[in-house]
Amino acid sequence: MPQINALIDAYIDANLLLLFAFLVGVVARALIGRTRLKQEFSLQLGLTEGLIVAAALCPLLALALTKANAWLYPSYTMNLTDIAVAQFLDGRMSMDAVTFESILTARQSFVDHLAQLETWWAIALAGLFAAGFAFAVGKTLQSVLQLKQLIRYSYVWRRFGKLDIRLSDSISVPFSTRGLKRRHIVLPSGMLAEPEALRIALAHELQHMRRRDVEWEMMLTLLQPLFFWNPAFGLWKRSLERLRELACDQALLRRRRVTPRGYADCLLNVCRRSIDASSSFNLVTPRVPLLSTHGVGQRNFRVLQQRISVLSESGAAQIQTTRSFWLSLSMLGLICVLAVSAFQKRGDWSQDRLMLSTVVNLERLKSRNTMSGFVGY
Repeated sequence: MPQINALIDAYIDANLLLLFAFLVGVVARALIGRTRLKQEFSLQLGLTEGLIVAAALCPLLALALTKANAWLYPSYTMNLTDIAVAQFLDGRMSMDAVTFESILTARQSFVDHLAQLETWWAIALAGLFAAGFAFAVGKTLQSVLQLKQLIRYSYVWRRFGKLDIRLSDSISVPFSTRGLKRRHIVLPSGMLAEPEALRIALAHELQHMRRRDVEWEMMLTLLQPLFFWNPAFGLWKRSLERLRELACDQALLRRRRVTPRGYADCLLNVCRRSIDASSSFNLVTPRVPLLSTHGVGQRNFRVLQQRISVLSESGAAQIQTTRSFWLSLSMLGLICVLAVSAFQKRGDWSQDRLMLSTVVNLERLKSRNTMSGFVGY
């Protein structure tokens, strides 16, 4: 039973950290949008990816920070629960001790009920999670198997080292993906008759491979069943997809590999073919397409509009962002580490917590004696 409680606790912590890190990223991008770096999409993409890595490392860094704080400044605490208890004992909160303690222990009570499955709502919640998780896993497996089958029945057109360039009659949008040993760029067969579009699509997908975008997409796809219900995960994934495409477009244009007009025409033609295609490969899969066509709607068209808008501004000079990147990432990572340290569950009780427990017991004893007096009367 303790192992189940610890597992549920860790899962709740992971979701709260994901939500907090996502909000930090949103605020950071909003602030960047007010500076001259607002069009530096590679910087924004790097910060978003770096924040994800920082969030994954946060528990270990927060533990180290908490240990260092306890060793260097034993009289000071970073834990919000201990701070709240100290404020309550100092009389700065107008609340009785029993109510205050019930608020502090609400999460632990929730975890205990969920682990024991003794209430109807705990059984219903566990059932809903299990059904959602199973559905998400099934959908991911279906997509991966479909992707594997598509790769198997495509034709190898060119082979360079561990990279295969393949042709398929089953798709309308070029994309890149990989297996355990080989990488793949899959192109619609009809693109052979369009040399300029073929060159742009290859340059685009090679840029994605250069940035390890395929590996990022694979990792997020595998994690999706765990966080299927968390809106922060879906929003973060879509934000990464948008920034990934904008950064890729910008990198190619700045290297003068393609012209803005030719790039825009290629995107529009691919979009038109994907809408007209009778069979489209639209399942969410670990792949990076030239143009997202999954669930074609207003959101995808807004992204396409933004990409074409960025193409028209391709003449803007590149700003050196190395120092800004590392400074911003360090600040964002520090914010997440401090937040995790503040909300970290204490392994032992502080003196203030013991004092609060004593006050709660005295209040309960007083209430019980009062009720006994009424009964005797």
